[in-house]
Amino acid sequence: MDGLGSEGLVLLITNHLEEGAGKLLDRYARRMLIENRIADAIHFFHMDTLLSAVPMKVAVGLQMALMASSPYRLLAFKAGGGHERAHAPTLFREFMEAVAQVVISEERIVVRLGRRANNPYLIRAGFAEIKQPIPRLGNKTLHFVFG
Repeated sequence: MDGLGSEGLVLLITNHLEEGAGKLLDRYARRMLIENRIADAIHFFHMDTLLSAVPMKVAVGLQMALMASSPYRLLAFKAGGGHERAHAPTLFREFMEAVAQVVISEERIVVRLGRRANNPYLIRAGFAEIKQPIPRLGNKTLHFVFG
């Protein structure tokens, strides 16, 4: 088979005999993408440093890594432009690792981002329209300004 990353033959072993090879390979590809996302989250958020041989700690560490990566996945989905397939380090570099001016007044928090190539993606993701109250900061509203 072609396109599986291997030049040789592919051996498919399954107990789902009623499904065809195409369906099984499609399911395997989807599962592999999920496993790659989990591995990406564990690597980028350094969750493997918290894990030990105790299975419960592994489960908690994995859950924490997935929770930490969820906002990145949501940002990637909303930003579009091919970012849906980007890994966490790329998303961090393109969107999070930025210089911003933060002004906190009595009523609001304004985050002013300078001109950047990825600002149109953030605007498309709806960040320019955010007027989010932050309860822990006296319900001051969060605003993003671009340019």
